Amino acid sequence: MKLTLSQKLNILKSKKTFISFNIDNDKKLIEYTLNDNFVRYKPKYNNFKLLDIFKEDYILNSKQNYTLKQILKQINIY
Repeated sequence: MKLTLSQKLNILKSKKTFISFNIDNDKKLIEYTLNDNFVRYKPKYNNFKLLDIFKEDYILNSKQNYTLKQILKQINIY
């Protein structure tokens, strides 16, 4: 799955339990919500996962990881 850097940063800093999300045909994350009650968001989103598993699969162990310089530039530190 393809995520933007800002999406990755928002997801990583979240303290919620679940992520409900939709992806497009190119496997890009197009919309998501971080929540503690995925049943509430079930009508709007096609997929959900435990946030910890999502982080492991699509951010921390992703082949599309960003360099530290790219991250710092995105959050305006570098």
